[in-house]
This record gives sequence, C-alpha cells and structure tokens, in this order.
Amino acid sequence: MARELIDELADGAWRLFTDDAEKWQLYSEDEHVAAGLARARPREAAGLAALLRDHAVLVLQPDCVAGGLAQRALSIVRREGFEPVHWRRVRIDPPVTAAIWHYQSSSSTPASLELADAICSRDDSIVVLLRDVSAVREGPASLRLTALKGPSDTTRRQPHQLRATLGSPTKLVVLVHTSDEPLDMVRELAILVPEALADFYAAMGAAASPATRSALEEAVAELEARALAHDLDLEASSARLRSELVRRVEDSDVPGGMGATAGDLLERLDRARAGAEPLDWHIFARGLEELGADPLSWDALVVATDLVEHDLPGVERLLAGGRRP
Repeated sequence: MARELIDELADGAWRLFTDDAEKWQLYSEDEHVAAGLARARPREAAGLAALLRDHAVLVLQPDCVAGGLAQRALSIVRREGFEPVHWRRVRIDPPVTAAIWHYQSSSSTPASLELADAICSRDDSIVVLLRDVSAVREGPASLRLTALKGPSDTTRRQPHQLRATLGSPTKLVVLVHTSDEPLDMVRELAILVPEALADFYAAMGAAASPATRSALEEAVAELEARALAHDLDLEASSARLRSELVRRVEDSDVPGGMGATAGDLLERLDRARAGAEPLDWHIFARGLEELGADPLSWDALVVATDLVEHDLPGVERLLAGGRRP
C-alpha cells in the first residue's frame, strides 16, 4: 500500500504535500517516508493530504522543559489557534536526531552535531499533534506553525515568533521543533513515534478531547518537576562557567595540572567570546571532564552552542531547511 501511495505521489500528487520538487525527489526514496505512508490513513493521497493539512507537529525539547517554558509554549500555540489532539513522550537519542535532520546535517561540523545530540537526548521530549482551529486558514497548518516557530538563527527571528518569545539563546538551544510541512510530518512522525504512528493518524480523524489537553499538561508538569531547572540565559551561563574556571585557577588546593587545565579553558573561553576564534568543543569538553566538571551541563551547552563553528565551509546541505535540532 505504501508503494501505491508513493506511485500516486510520483504521478503528481506530491504537490498536495509539498511545493518543493527537490524535497520530493529525495523523499520519494526515503525509508522513513515509505514507513510513514505504510501506516498512514486514509490510504489515498487526496484524503491523506486533506487530513495532514489541518494538523501540525510540535516537539517540546529537553531545553524547553529545563527552562520551565513548555507550558508557556503550549499556551502560545493554543492562543494562535492550535489545539492539541494527541501527544507522546519520547527520548530523542542520537540515531533519531541523525534521521530527523539527515538532509540538513551534511554541512554541520562534528562539534555542532555532538552538541545537538547532547541537547536532544538530555531528557525526554514531548511530541504534540496539533489541530489548526483558527477561523481563517490559508495553507497547511504545519507551514503556519513553522512560521510561528521562527528560525534557529537568532538574528533572523521576529519578536512575535515562538523561539524569540520564549527566549531561545542560541542556534541549537532552540526549545521547540516543528515539522515544516505535510510531507515532513509523514516522515518525522515515522521517526519520532514509530510504535504509535497509527494512534497519531487516528487522532487526526477524531474529535478533540478535553482530556487530551489535561493529560498533556500533567505530562509537561511531571517532566518539568524532575528536570534540573535552568535559566538558559547566555550571559548568566557564561558568567557562571567563567567564574568556576577562575575559581579553579586561583584555588591553591587544586593540583598544578588541574590549575593549568582550568587556565587553558579560561583562555579558550575568553578568546572565543571575544570573537578571536571558535571554541574547540572537543578540547573544551575534555578539559571540563579532567576538572571533574560536567561538559554536558546546561551552562556548558548554552555557552558552547554560541561559540563553536556550526557549518563546514564550502559544504552544502542535501536539502535546505532547519538546523539540527
């Protein structure tokens, strides 16, 4: 049945799911798209496209939860006319991030990829299926939600966009993810919730239940209660990290080798903050480990994602789109 749907899309129905011919060319041979279509309902292109058009996918990431921002994110999207109709708590581990951002990651540096993996796998995320219930709708709900989300690049965001409103501090600590358009929903749901895919498609065709919203809010509250809370503030994180390194340099009880390591990290941090050179994440993380500090603490992750080189020079992405994560 998946092959029949793909054949139908190949005959031109792909335009119901995306306007991007290059994306369709890549996705037509994508195993995750095939898996998503195999479990999709309805089983014909026009009906499936109509159902997807009314829905969008929002992922509340571990950084969003740690910052205590997940409930606020849900409130904002509801205010904008999106109502949750289904959700699932998931762990987005490195193989999942690699699959989701496969077409965008070809131009990313190893440091950027490792930091993205660390953020996404830090704790559980919540995948939320939203229905567009706004009075006036133009285009797919996923496109409208993606526009509301805003880009990963902090310099390109508009004040009204979700990432800007929530205070996302860097290109990788972006708090939320959305599937860009209907074809991406097919692919990403197959990656994020493979065992619950049928439930998500069933929810698209069912009436919204107030119990879904209540259960979602309880799940968010539970995650936030167990998370190590953090302000996700770039300047505050940098100040705390620098202060700890200065303390270790000045502490007479720190063995000479450790003091030298702290001094080297402090110099690297200051040079990167001054714009003299990107932060070498691998050296910096290894040094923090030698000092007995956690290189995957939120302070370290927030600062590093601001200071490392994210893009490989001269290397193009396989497909234009959002940055990992």
